[in-house]
Amino acid sequence: MRKPLKDQLKQWEKKHKEIIRNNREMNKKRKSEHLSEEDIKELMGINRTIYRRCKGGAWRNR
Repeated sequence: MRKPLKDQLKQWEKKHKEIIRNNREMNKKRKSEHLSEEDIKELMGINRTIYRRCKGGAWRNR
């Protein structure tokens, strides 16, 4: 008869403790990205040119 899944997971964790520990350490080492206010505005597209439909084609607003 097979063991319940919980018991199987516990056994697997005991055998692979080093792998689990290494993955946790790598997650802690990741640095968060710090962006300036100008970079955030550029990503949002605030400073892009805006075109509107008009008679005679598209016109750019400044």
